[in-house]
Amino acid sequence: MTNPDNHITLSELTQHIKGVINAAFDTESYWVIAEISGHKMYMDGDRHYFEFVEKADESSETTAKIRGIAWREGSESIKAFEQQTGQVFKDGIEILARVKVEYQVKYGIQLILLDIDQNWTLGNLEKQRQATLARLVAENPDAIRKVGEEYVTTNKQTPLNAVIQHIAIIGSPNSEGYKDFIGVLESNQFNYRFDIDNYQSAVQGAEAHTEIVNRLVAIYQSNKKYDCVVLIRGGGAKTDFLVFDNYLLAKATARFPIPIITGIGHSTDTSIVDMMVNTRTNTPTKAAEFVVLHNRNFEDHVLNLQKNITIQTQRLLASALSGITKANLTVINKSRLLLAHHKDSLSEIANQMSVRPRIAIAHQIQELENVKTNMHTNTRKYLANLDGYLNHYQSLIRMAKPESILKRGFAIVSQDGKPVSDPEKLQTDSQMKVIMHAYDIETKIIAKRKRADGESYL
Repeated sequence: MTNPDNHITLSELTQHIKGVINAAFDTESYWVIAEISGHKMYMDGDRHYFEFVEKADESSETTAKIRGIAWREGSESIKAFEQQTGQVFKDGIEILARVKVEYQVKYGIQLILLDIDQNWTLGNLEKQRQATLARLVAENPDAIRKVGEEYVTTNKQTPLNAVIQHIAIIGSPNSEGYKDFIGVLESNQFNYRFDIDNYQSAVQGAEAHTEIVNRLVAIYQSNKKYDCVVLIRGGGAKTDFLVFDNYLLAKATARFPIPIITGIGHSTDTSIVDMMVNTRTNTPTKAAEFVVLHNRNFEDHVLNLQKNITIQTQRLLASALSGITKANLTVINKSRLLLAHHKDSLSEIANQMSVRPRIAIAHQIQELENVKTNMHTNTRKYLANLDGYLNHYQSLIRMAKPESILKRGFAIVSQDGKPVSDPEKLQTDSQMKVIMHAYDIETKIIAKRKRADGESYL
């Protein structure tokens, strides 16, 4: 057991620890990969306080954590990092940093940030983008294909209507980007008018992609016939655009059945969503200008068609007028020739008619006599045939007379002075009359029996 009398003070111990640690790490620096957490910045002293954190890939549980600080050198490195990558130094980002181990008696062990590898961060973001793009193609072959360096999607192949008028906007009405978009549409020089519905959504933050997808679902379920959906946001840091590299949001936009126009970044920013949609523009202003220009192109096309129709109509009329003039001249010339020809023909016919009229009249008289003779002969034959038909029908009528039928052994059954044709109406013990040739028989029904099918007395 140690002797308690041989004690030292806490400050003496921490000074000893400081000496040992600083002696071991004083001249060394290390490149480490870690996530930033609990970040705070003090502008007056140009200082950053935070923690370096390492998490397990599968469970996201913290496996290591140590206090970090950036003094002037580290703060300058953070500024350069933000300028070059567009990535804000904040909680949740993962960096490759050069650090120095330091022990302070009051604060304990900490890592001093000296530098940040910007290329590593950019490369890591690009690796994530490429992995997301590969997954989109692999898991959605019916809606997303890569052709060369381009991505062909369902949304990209859905054509825009000739005129864009009914628009659904996804964005924040209070953002500058939204105001820019609406301002351009409302002040367009062609006085086009638009019917706009706003589907408000956050466009940055960890859960923004879920909110945007829900707005797309709401647009689809509204059953409104929108000409397009416009997804907009203003400028911002590069990390603010990471939501538009999200797999689920990119998948939803690629499959969406209504054409989507994006205006979510700047000329240097192209998100995965930009690659999936029908039309990508750089900013909300550019998106609005695209809509106006799209409608203007259609109007110009209609005006050009009108102009071409007018020109072609004038040409056709001129050509037709020339043709009519030529035809008139041709008709006049041919008419003169025909009149001259027919004049000669008429003169010849007149000469013939003056010589032959008596012969023609005699011939017609003979024809009339022949017709008269034929009519007498045919009339006698027709009347003889009709007389034969009448005699035949008279014989049939005599045979169908009731007296003739009764003479052949038939009888008429009557009851209550009325003939009975339905045996079902005759009841047993009822009186009935049987009318035969030359006799009427009064009788009574003793019995009645229905014959079996097929049974006959004939």
